[in-house]
Amino acid sequence: MVPHLHWHVIPRWRGDRHFPDPIWAAARIAAGSEPAEWHERQARTQALLPRYRNRVIEAMNALLMH
Repeated sequence: MVPHLHWHVIPRWRGDRHFPDPIWAAARIAAGSEPAEWHERQARTQALLPRYRNRVIEAMNALLMH
């Protein structure tokens, strides 16, 4: 094993399927029963992922250049 650092980025908000329990606990809201707000947030998050990915790659490449 090589020493390393990794992160698990797990956004939380009121109304997520597991809130306020840990994400590994049983869901309080069944899949498919999420409120409209949840679906709207999901769509906004999915739309931002490509831009977020590009920013992370740019930041990592900048670190490699120094």
